[in-house]
Amino acid sequence: MIDLMKKTLLTGIGFACMTREKIEQFAKTLAEQSDVSEKEGEKMVDELLQKHDEAKEGLDKRVKGIVSSIMEKMNLATKADISRLEKLIKESETKAGEK
Repeated sequence: MIDLMKKTLLTGIGFACMTREKIEQFAKTLAEQSDVSEKEGEKMVDELLQKHDEAKEGLDKRVKGIVSSIMEKMNLATKADISRLEKLIKESETKAGEK
């Protein structure tokens, strides 16, 4: 039963969006209701927090990928494009000042 509840909690975006405090509260409540030892409860909290961090990191990567893809499709200038153009402008200004 506990494993099923942990697996259910760990799925989806909702878990990645939960705060660490909420996860700790959930794990403590779950540990109290299932009469596990303090050590087992602490282990559960640690596992849930680790899974939370992994889920959040995965979500961040996916969102960044989607945003990058959208920006590329919109044909927007990137920071690198702007930096390259600024460099070209400075070089042009330098050459124009030398003449």
